[in-house]
Amino acid sequence: MTNCHKRTTDQRKTTTNQHKRTTNRNKELQTIIKELQTELQTDIKQFQTNMEELQTDTELQTNIRELQIGIELQTNIEELQTHKEELQTDTDLQTDIEELQTDKELQTNIEELQTDIEELQTDIEELQTDTELHTDIEELQTDIKQLQTDIEELQTDIEELQTNIEELQTDIKQLQTNIKELKTNIKELKTNIKELQIDISEFLKYSQKITLDRNTAHRKLLLSNRNRKVTSVNQHQSYPDHPDRFTGWFQVLSKESLTGRCYWEVKWRDGADVAVSYKDISRTGRTNDSGFGFNEKSWSLYCVADSYTFWYDGTKTPGSGRPSSRIGVYLDHRAGILSFYSVSKSMTLLHRVQTTFTEPLHAGVNVLNYGNTAEFIKPK
Repeated sequence: MTNCHKRTTDQRKTTTNQHKRTTNRNKELQTIIKELQTELQTDIKQFQTNMEELQTDTELQTNIRELQIGIELQTNIEELQTHKEELQTDTDLQTDIEELQTDKELQTNIEELQTDIEELQTDIEELQTDTELHTDIEELQTDIKQLQTDIEELQTDIEELQTNIEELQTDIKQLQTNIKELKTNIKELKTNIKELQIDISEFLKYSQKITLDRNTAHRKLLLSNRNRKVTSVNQHQSYPDHPDRFTGWFQVLSKESLTGRCYWEVKWRDGADVAVSYKDISRTGRTNDSGFGFNEKSWSLYCVADSYTFWYDGTKTPGSGRPSSRIGVYLDHRAGILSFYSVSKSMTLLHRVQTTFTEPLHAGVNVLNYGNTAEFIKPK
């Protein structure tokens, strides 16, 4: 009796232990299944969220990220299937599962989980075979490549613009430098103008009275005002023959032989040459040898209403500005200086010669056209 009781007790203990073991295995299995179920549901929600974003997000990186999530979900499913197969080969666990199959709630959860897995696989397959999505992705990739090309072209344009800006800055700096130089030149010019605007009183002490020599005057020149004024006329004057008379150019020389320092003024009208000449200048014909400023024996300032030109040995030097109707001439024979001035309230230098004079000089004028006049006046 005692042994039978003991055996029964042992059997009960064994049964109890087996029940405990089965219970523990069931708990472990339920825990594993719940964890898998939770993880899978989380992945499903994440995938659904990603799918919704995929439908509204047109950017390539987002589509690729969502596709990667789908692939990761497929990997999780494959791992889950692997775990399932491993569980199916576990005889002990299979026994426990068979025991657990009587648990209707657990069976329902497993069936729902399997359904969700199948739906998820279907969604993944649809996603992988969605040609429209692939087309959108390819178009997006094409757009990105075009955008990259546009960005490269824009960068090239920006570099060219930067180069142009640098060149423009260089030009601006050069312009600023030129402006500074121009301002400096203007200051120097103003200074030179002030220097050129000489007070006439400095020359009055060298004032020289000039009278014209009738024996040198062309026959179509009329002398008046005590032989100080000459007018070009259309009628020959009754001058006697003389070897010193100009026969071609309408010219005349002074009686006075000029040396040392001398200053005189000529008032002209309509056009005239104000000149100085050696006495041995040619008098014959209208040639360079006899015309004032066309040879080495004379110097001439040709004046008209709006301009003046200096002539020597057939070479002209144009002046700037307009001469006044009064021309002042300063001669320093010993120093070799001959200067022509425009005279009004002040004196403005028109032209200056530095040379060496080898003979005494004579003042002269050439009145160009009929009616033109030139008069030697008293400086004041």
